[in-house]
Amino acid sequence: MCDALQKLSELSLDLQDRKLDLYVANQKIRTAVQVFKERQTRPGLYYEMATKATENLQFGNAVLHKTL
Repeated sequence: MCDALQKLSELSLDLQDRKLDLYVANQKIRTAVQVFKERQTRPGLYYEMATKATENLQFGNAVLHKTL
């Protein structure tokens, strides 16, 4: 979720640029859509961090515990 929100935030900031023309805006939107499609096969940075944390049962300095 964090990866998606970060990408949407970047896109939103890009689209707010007053100097942006429709062609460039369209390209930025298409790029964002492509990134979301690729997330199905290549996870984002935050997803990878969360996966590693669950595998190692540690996130930063916090120890994670499995529940039954």
